[in-house]
Amino acid sequence: GWAFDFNLDGGLEKKLRHLKVHLIGVGGADARTYTRRGYFDAMKTQIDHGIFDYCGACVVTSELLLDSETQDPAIHLDRARTIGSRLFEASLQCGMQAA
Repeated sequence: GWAFDFNLDGGLEKKLRHLKVHLIGVGGADARTYTRRGYFDAMKTQIDHGIFDYCGACVVTSELLLDSETQDPAIHLDRARTIGSRLFEASLQCGMQAA
């Protein structure tokens, strides 16, 4: 009942509409593997849509940092800093979409 609930008429009541979500995942494989196996679509379907959208939260950022096992960690830290520097701007855009 805290993230979603059902009304008496059976309709879904999304209770997390006030949340703006930023997802940053770390993957050990490369982009080619994620594409070939359908992992990108599966993650978007299950996590972005199946969890957060279902509860009404706005997914502002959904990024994967790939090749975590083979690349220099500094590459991922730089990418994470870039994503982080844009969080506020992205959150504002999410608010405008909901309006």
